[in-house]
Amino acid sequence: MTSLCCEETEKEMKLENGFFTVRVDRETGLVKSAFDKNSRREILQDCGNRIQVFEDYPVRGRTCVNSRMDAVVFDAWEVFIYQQPEGVRYVELKDPVEVKLVEKGIVRVRVQVKYDYVQEGRSDSTFVQEIILYHKIPLVTFKLYVDWHAEHRLVKVAFPLNVHSDFTTYEAPYGFITRRNPLSQDATLAERAKYEVPGQKWIDHSSEDGSYGVSLLNDCKYGFDTVNDTIRMTLLRSAGYPIGMRAAFGLPVDKAAEAELTDQGEHHVAYALYPHRSDFREALTVRKAYEFNYPIMPIIQPSHKGDLPKIHSFVSIQPENIIPTVIKKAEGSDDTILRFYETSGKDTRVVIRTGEALKGARETDLLEEKASEIPVQERTIEVPTSKHEIKTIKIITVA
Repeated sequence: MTSLCCEETEKEMKLENGFFTVRVDRETGLVKSAFDKNSRREILQDCGNRIQVFEDYPVRGRTCVNSRMDAVVFDAWEVFIYQQPEGVRYVELKDPVEVKLVEKGIVRVRVQVKYDYVQEGRSDSTFVQEIILYHKIPLVTFKLYVDWHAEHRLVKVAFPLNVHSDFTTYEAPYGFITRRNPLSQDATLAERAKYEVPGQKWIDHSSEDGSYGVSLLNDCKYGFDTVNDTIRMTLLRSAGYPIGMRAAFGLPVDKAAEAELTDQGEHHVAYALYPHRSDFREALTVRKAYEFNYPIMPIIQPSHKGDLPKIHSFVSIQPENIIPTVIKKAEGSDDTILRFYETSGKDTRVVIRTGEALKGARETDLLEEKASEIPVQERTIEVPTSKHEIKTIKIITVA
């Protein structure tokens, strides 16, 4: 029995599963409502999934720290959208070429929205969005295809959230960084300067009391900003290559290369909203982001004989706040290296179970050195792990 349904009217398309009711406006193609059924609250304070295209011409007058070279030479190394002489200039795509239902099944429902972006003197750019709900998956998923040809433009996707907080958290390698809204009255000068910040597979905007939040997951983008409860992810940028740097160092310059721009051509991006009734730690946002980036890959095989049981795990790690990031052959032996880290800020007893009998196990540093023995019970290892700690374990199996 599927939880999915879809309704179409002249004004909107309504997608629904066991977690959310999502309404897509036919006139604009925007998500005008995303209702969390379990928490009985609206996720958005205004229309979401907004594609914003900013003017991003390089601005002269700033020199590099270690030379007198104008920073404009490094066009792609700075975001100029807030430095334009005429002020911030952008357009939102809300005049779609088409809005249509493309799938109404028992596993997922999909609405497709298509926009054109026109810049004088350039080939037109095309944006094709899919808004997707899946059966029994607590995500509002988006897939975006872009054929991009603009010049000196920067593209963001924006979600004005119905969650108030002065702070947003951004994933960093093996951890996260919480940053203040740069327009906050309490922001320091350093915080105000961080109007575009890095992140990896997820960012999260949760209420300051930790009662509710929304995570934005993505599979390939690394620039973000959050202002006044609107989270935005940078999708594309058409900056010039630093050809002028070659001339500054007396190197030959290919005149044809001066016209080259970044990010031209086809792009595929997937991202998703993950609302949760807690902060991101209790909601296991890190695990959801890993699952989003590394989906299960089913392989259909004909019936055949084999040695393994019908249900089998080569290695498992518990509990859920522990994320395995590396399983590989050791650098100096045929042993197996397993690396994991704790994601929720809790001291945890990690239980590792393997599909093969174990001869031994050792805890090492990141260079796989300074090993210390870990007790082993047949196929099980227990490793005390502190909050946010990274652990590297060398596993020695029975030959």
